[in-house]
Amino acid sequence: MVVGKDVLAEIDNYPDVTIRHCIIQKNRARGMLIGSRGKVVIEDNMFHTSGAAILFEGDGSYWFEQAGVRDVTLRNNLFDNCNYGVWGNAVIQIGSGVQKEYRNVSRYNRNIKIYNNTFNVFDPRLLNGYSVKGITFSNNTINKTDAYPDKFPDGKKFDLSDCSDLKVDGLSVIENN
Repeated sequence: MVVGKDVLAEIDNYPDVTIRHCIIQKNRARGMLIGSRGKVVIEDNMFHTSGAAILFEGDGSYWFEQAGVRDVTLRNNLFDNCNYGVWGNAVIQIGSGVQKEYRNVSRYNRNIKIYNNTFNVFDPRLLNGYSVKGITFSNNTINKTDAYPDKFPDGKKFDLSDCSDLKVDGLSVIENN
């Protein structure tokens, strides 16, 4: 709901979400758009999407969607050569719709844990986001492939700005598997 230039959102009544044992593919722009403040668990799935496999996005100026995630676990998933189209900035993309001048103080999304996943990637861009508090990326395996032409060979694996409490460890990279 918009009141003047302020946007109001319900912050208490969000469902817990579990997505397990699914094949997510052949979607146009992204695999999943996640926006619940409840506990979110995405595990044991396979993604092959033309855009970001998972997009966390909020917006207080156009779509008026969600109010930021608070507890997300992504584990034991296979991200198989995602982001081969024109829509995503990385396999996992985290945005907020917060205007640039406020991103340094906003922590719109929080507590996103990404671990024990396998990323088969032709494009180096794994994780892109801003205005997040608490991202853990650990014990993931990255297999470099040549499944598609790499449009961004100099892209950053992790392109994160205006974030706090970041942890990246236990990264295993296997070239051309």
